[in-house]
Amino acid sequence: MSGGTHTQEYRIVECNPERPRRFRRGKTGCITCKVRRIRCDEQKPECNRCVSTGRKCDGYQPTNPRRPRSGSQQDTSSTSLKSLPKQLRVALPKKNDQELRSFRYFLDITAPTIAGVFEAEFWLTYIPRACHLDSTIWHAVVALGAVHEASTGTADITAQNGGTFALQQINAAINHLVRPRTPSSGQEQNWRALTTSVVFTYLCSFQGLYSDAAIHLSAAKHLIQELHEIRKTPTGSTTSKSTKQSSTNVVPSTFDDALVPYYDLLSVVACLEVTAQLLNSSGGSNGPELLNDASAYITWRTYSAPSIPASSRKCKHGRCRPSRATPANLSYAGRAIKSLLNGLMALSQRNAPEVARLVLHGEESVLSALIRRQQPYLRSYQELSTAIDAFVLDTFAECTCFGSNTTPIKSQKKAVDVLRMYHATCFPLFLDSPVDNMLSYHPVLAASEGSARGLAYQRRRGGILLRDSPSNSPSHVQDMYCEVTQVTKSMPDEQEALSIHFEQALTLAESILHEPISQTRSENPSDFIPSLPTTTPLLILANISGITPEQRKQVVHLLRQYPQQEVLHNSKFAAALCELILGLEASDRHGTLEIEGASPETALSNKMYGANVAFTETNQARVEIQTWDDWLAKRPGREETLLW
Repeated sequence: MSGGTHTQEYRIVECNPERPRRFRRGKTGCITCKVRRIRCDEQKPECNRCVSTGRKCDGYQPTNPRRPRSGSQQDTSSTSLKSLPKQLRVALPKKNDQELRSFRYFLDITAPTIAGVFEAEFWLTYIPRACHLDSTIWHAVVALGAVHEASTGTADITAQNGGTFALQQINAAINHLVRPRTPSSGQEQNWRALTTSVVFTYLCSFQGLYSDAAIHLSAAKHLIQELHEIRKTPTGSTTSKSTKQSSTNVVPSTFDDALVPYYDLLSVVACLEVTAQLLNSSGGSNGPELLNDASAYITWRTYSAPSIPASSRKCKHGRCRPSRATPANLSYAGRAIKSLLNGLMALSQRNAPEVARLVLHGEESVLSALIRRQQPYLRSYQELSTAIDAFVLDTFAECTCFGSNTTPIKSQKKAVDVLRMYHATCFPLFLDSPVDNMLSYHPVLAASEGSARGLAYQRRRGGILLRDSPSNSPSHVQDMYCEVTQVTKSMPDEQEALSIHFEQALTLAESILHEPISQTRSENPSDFIPSLPTTTPLLILANISGITPEQRKQVVHLLRQYPQQEVLHNSKFAAALCELILGLEASDRHGTLEIEGASPETALSNKMYGANVAFTETNQARVEIQTWDDWLAKRPGREETLLW
């Protein structure tokens, strides 16, 4: 270009082809949507725009019939902005399309999938809210959504590079954690690190990096202990009132006004510790003692079956309208049955020395003491029996006493069936009779050499496992169910009764796994029914004394045929572990492993007492299997490399 120097002026013009067309915003929307400058759907009391994205809807301003004149409108707007919560004016993390996609996947798919009975509010309410106010948690959750979508194998072209993108988000979360942009106290940093450690524990589990997940869980347990010490310091001190007031001010709002409350974090960490202890059953818990008082262990203590309201109607078949199988009642029963199973497993570990004395010497006084310790658990078990019977009647009954039969939703039916499965898993853990009118035996007691041999107790399996087989069961499952039902018409002997119970539990498990139901975010949060994991009860059933080798092989088949991804492990690992234990019990201590050689007559001394699992690489772990003989002799168990 020739000639003189030309001066050109440039004007920056915003160009966004995806920007929606302008629309005339209404003046009656909620305060939050007005601040965000988006259209509000004006639902009352909270709009769906805010609820669906995890935000707090701050309600609606009263509308004036006349429009204010001149400067009055500006004054009103500035006043309303000053009255808004401070959180709404915090700058959100920088986002791009891929971040928003992964966050949306987390909201719609990941959070409902991992939201268990104790973690539902944590994943569905507090974490989405914290994402918009904390950059560390935002990037950690975006990475979790990306990893989960990639692990399902259904990601499309835009998520093909999910691994690289997730790694970038993980690095961003760590960078914001160690170099926060805004100053914060040490306690607030601990809260942020604890929340991030929990998210990373799930993230590594979805990646199959179980050793890394265990490291993050260990960090979370350490941090929850530190927060607990900080929390109890002001109330536990004996200083003057003025000193107490000043020390209370030192404790940040992390505990009472935190984005993720302390007790919800405690509950989530306790649930993770329960799973970790299931994989290290031969040793004591290495978690903080405060976890023993978390809801994951103690909810069963105060549980009572739902009563029939005075306004309800009950037909001659026992069916109730309105139904007692509401999402709230099912969720409460789920928390109670899971905590009961956790409590029984923990009690079994604490009772191991007394059980050894009972097996070796047949001391009936020891047996009486063990039975007394289980009495509080027995009360809760009976309450849950009453509740599950009511849920089954209101869900599966096909009477027409209240007019045309209303088909329950699938998630409701599955929730009831999973409750029955957990109930069946708790049954053989009791030494005494949960209910009456049927002879049964406990394999540990029957194996003792002294006066405890042959002791039998009145035990009835109840009607919970004898309900009609679900219609969605495979044909061979329904045939098996009919055969088992016919067998129960005659009085079986003690060992046969327990075998029939296991058979019915496995039949129920297969009917649940045969038609999986994906958990999705419900439009109405009160309709959401949290899920209970199915791998855990199957793993426990496979290693309970008294189950036959054929039934254990059936457990292995179910775990492999219906893969399930759970935190800290998956069903394929559980199947390989069950198969390894079955082979070890069927061989000499120094013999060759032959799974086909397993027999019901395997000596109790050669049965598994506990196992310790240490994940080494992807799909590989080092397992130490300790038999009862090993444990009584106080010698280490046999180590094996496990591949799956």
